Amino acid sequence: MGAMQAFTFLVAIAIFTSASLATNPGFQTAVTSNGLEYFAKIGLPLLKKQLSNIEIPDFSGSGFSVRSIRVTACDLPNLSLVPTTSGIKTSASGISLSVSAKWSYKKAFLKASGSVDMSASAISMAITALVKNDKGHFSLASNGCAFNIGNLNVKFHGGWAWLLNLFRKNIANTIKSKLNRMACDKITKLVDTQGNKMLQSLPIVTPLGRIAEIDYSLIDDPTFTNTYVSSRHKGEFRLQGKASEAPFPPHSLPGVTSTEKMMYLWASDYIANTAGYVYQRAGALNKTLTPENTKIPPGVPFCLNTKCIKDLIPEFYSKFPDQDIVLRVGLTKPPTMSIQPAGISGLLPGNIEVYARANNTLSYAFTLGVMTDINVTVDIEEKGMQNCLVGHANFISAKLSLADSAIGKLNIEVLQQAVDFLSSFGVGYLNNMASKGIPLPTVEGITLQNVKTQLGMGYLYIETDFAYQPAYLYTLYTLD
Repeated sequence: MGAMQAFTFLVAIAIFTSASLATNPGFQTAVTSNGLEYFAKIGLPLLKKQLSNIEIPDFSGSGFSVRSIRVTACDLPNLSLVPTTSGIKTSASGISLSVSAKWSYKKAFLKASGSVDMSASAISMAITALVKNDKGHFSLASNGCAFNIGNLNVKFHGGWAWLLNLFRKNIANTIKSKLNRMACDKITKLVDTQGNKMLQSLPIVTPLGRIAEIDYSLIDDPTFTNTYVSSRHKGEFRLQGKASEAPFPPHSLPGVTSTEKMMYLWASDYIANTAGYVYQRAGALNKTLTPENTKIPPGVPFCLNTKCIKDLIPEFYSKFPDQDIVLRVGLTKPPTMSIQPAGISGLLPGNIEVYARANNTLSYAFTLGVMTDINVTVDIEEKGMQNCLVGHANFISAKLSLADSAIGKLNIEVLQQAVDFLSSFGVGYLNNMASKGIPLPTVEGITLQNVKTQLGMGYLYIETDFAYQPAYLYTLYTLD
């Protein structure tokens, strides 16, 4: 990867980290000028290293050619990444380079060759990159380029060197003009080709286990202002390999109101609700409890045998005396979660089908309808190389009803304690699934710092700074 590719990569990671209004997003991000300034700071040594290894193409004209151009020294005092209404402007100035090369001249019967040392200073370059939505992916296009070599000194060695050095100022001006023209063509081409290649390789759909995946594709073009870059994403769970959308829309999310932090994130409760829709639809939220796979905690006056509820439901025991109980616990509808400024609440509408078992034969007894009420806390945790939203549910209450019975009318109120235990068990099962976290669409290697969260109407608001591992830049994209 050359220096211009490194330039492009810095723009790419800044855009993706930030990565507007026909459809509401499930997830929204904004990277501010402070965040881009941080990227420029960590990108400076990378770009300097890349400039030291840049491949400058041969050039020729009027019988004179310069080839095997090699950078021998480089100084890059500053790098800037700035949001503008036209895109992200990446610029550097005060660059100086020392270069060695070979030259030759051939015209008619005249021939000469040798080496040349060149030193360039007061070099400045700038490019503005505009990012758009291409079928959910980011697409990149250059939107203005400037490159200028302020001073160029040359000194020739070898045949005719004494003669060429007499005209080295004029020769330097010719070389400088040619390089100034060539540079922007090369930068623009790299942004439009290599930059798009990098952005297209960034994942917008992430598999989560064997059932679901989360879609963070763009829903429209990113928004560019003079203080931030923002992007709006689907933020939607779906069954793996199936692009069908949930049968309910996301709420609207607010716009950017502050730019003090490096990055701002908005996660709609639509994300959690589409997760519930997908997992319930796939049957992943159903569980069969048997005496063999269920451990009853000490102190709970309940067991999976009809003798344990002999006094509570005598009808059940009299029909199935001293038989194992098998419970099929599941949700009848997708769970729902609601984020409000006062807290996060959830409802789990489900059934408990109760069976008696003897000699490996199940006999249906009755079905309880259970509406479980929970509250939820959310945190951000690092898992591997990803930043994830991790939720934890707490059981509040369970409302019972008798949905069906094969053993007559029952007094289900006496089962409240047992159902509370089963509901708590179900909430624990959900917590185990939720502990894996929902990955946020940030670039690997970024660690969120100074995180603050706030609840809004239908969304979680996150403001944060971040740190980035520069080594990741060097190991991910090696020199060509």
